[in-house]
Amino acid sequence: MKHGFTAASLIAISAFTFGVIPPAMAGDAAARTAAPAMSTSAADAAIKGKVEASLAETTSLQDAQIQVEVSDGVILLSGQVNSAAQRDAAAQRAAGVEGVKRVINELAAPKS
Repeated sequence: MKHGFTAASLIAISAFTFGVIPPAMAGDAAARTAAPAMSTSAADAAIKGKVEASLAETTSLQDAQIQVEVSDGVILLSGQVNSAAQRDAAAQRAAGVEGVKRVINELAAPKS
C-alpha cells in the first residue's frame, strides 16, 4: 500500500484524537466497530449547543429568556417569552435542528 495508512488506522487515529475512544482501544479493531461514535451525553450536548445557537440567531427571540435541556434528543424549552408567537417560533426553531426527536415546549407567555 502506497500511503501506509488503512482506513481503519485513520478511523482509530481520528477517534483517539477527538476522545471518542480511549487510547487502549485505539488498536483493537473489534472494539472500534462496537464503540458508539458519540455517547448520548455528548450527542445531547452537541444538540443543545445547536438549539441554543439557532434560538440566539432568531431576532424575534432576542429578548426572550429561554432555557434548553436535552435528554436522548428530546428538547425541553422552559423560561419566559413575551408572546405566543415567540413561544411558537422557539419551538419551531428547536424542532428544525438536526438530531432533535421531539420538543416539549413549557415556555410561559403572558395571557392575552
